[in-house]
Amino acid sequence: MKRLIGVLLAVAAGAAMAQEAAPSTVETTAEVGQGVRGWLELQTHGTQAQTELRPVPGEVAAQVYQRYVNSFKAAIPEQMERQSFVGRGGSQ
Repeated sequence: MKRLIGVLLAVAAGAAMAQEAAPSTVETTAEVGQGVRGWLELQTHGTQAQTELRPVPGEVAAQVYQRYVNSFKAAIPEQMERQSFVGRGGSQ
């Protein structure tokens, strides 16, 4: 019994020391809200926007454009039938 109490006291003391040593990473709701507002401000005004254009490589751009052109070859159905989705690995 004394051994169990000793172990529990050691664990409790270790936990208390670890808690004191670890920096607090819990933020209050106000701090989180302030951070979110800051990120939204950057997005809204674009002050940190990327100014350098990064073009898509030629081969990839050609494939994307070809897929776009091919998308016009099939008519858009008025209504999708449920059975067309069954048996293709999707959920039922």
